[in-house]
Amino acid sequence: MKFLYSMLVLTIFIFYQSANAQLTTPFKASEGLASAKTEAAKTISNPQLIFVGTMKGVLQGLPVTISFDIDNGNANVWIYIFRSNTNPDSTQTIMVLKIVLFNASQFPGNFDLFKQFGIDKNTNLEPFTWIDSDKPGAEVKKNSKYTTFVAAHPNYDQMFFGLFQNSYRPELIKGQPYWGISVVDKNLAQNCAVHAVNKTVSCLDVTGVEDEFHNVKIPTLYPNPASGIMTLELPIESMNKPLNASIYNYVGNKVTEIMIENVTTNLNVEKLSPGCYYLKIEGSGDSQILQFFITK
Repeated sequence: MKFLYSMLVLTIFIFYQSANAQLTTPFKASEGLASAKTEAAKTISNPQLIFVGTMKGVLQGLPVTISFDIDNGNANVWIYIFRSNTNPDSTQTIMVLKIVLFNASQFPGNFDLFKQFGIDKNTNLEPFTWIDSDKPGAEVKKNSKYTTFVAAHPNYDQMFFGLFQNSYRPELIKGQPYWGISVVDKNLAQNCAVHAVNKTVSCLDVTGVEDEFHNVKIPTLYPNPASGIMTLELPIESMNKPLNASIYNYVGNKVTEIMIENVTTNLNVEKLSPGCYYLKIEGSGDSQILQFFITK
């Protein structure tokens, strides 16, 4: 199995209630942390937590369906990712379900959590006393953008839910911890974040919002969400010279760079794992950031 970092040691800590692997007894994020950290310490020195996450749906490469209830913060699978305090390049991922131990080599090579959840190994959640997974649901339901989207799409396809220290997302405070909530339904998606200490909520519009980019409306990126080819359209006024663009994942890791030379550019996103991404376009002293989602 190949991962983004050569020093990554991935161990899956999976507990099953019975021999037929029937998954029951969902639990909150904090309840699996101690055992996950103990397991990580067997391989890396002084493990520091950098990510906690789960989802509602099927995680690419994992042969089980993950259930998550945002109302009570319980999930049957929680993913904990740690890095070594003495060697930041050494990381370990622990996945807690309920009672049997599996090695990651048993899973397909596309089981890459760094890509699928957008993990930044240079962050650290240890300094924060973060609220548990049962709290963000009540807070995000106070936001009209979230409630309107979920009411219109009650049978949505997937929900991504993860705790991270923000390193890039422009609408959030850099260096602060957030519970990220992304709800995806076919060609629509809603992305929100709840501050993991003070509980403030931020939700973005999935569709483009009018803004300025060289004194014209912002570029258009469609379809959004996408799974194969996306089209970027720029106003002619903004194309006085080639523009540099970069794609960042959910928590700010740069995925790829693009040179934009035409008003219309096709972007191949087939290799991106499902989740939330940002396209940052650099102009002459200006920049514009567009959010988009990948579904499979």
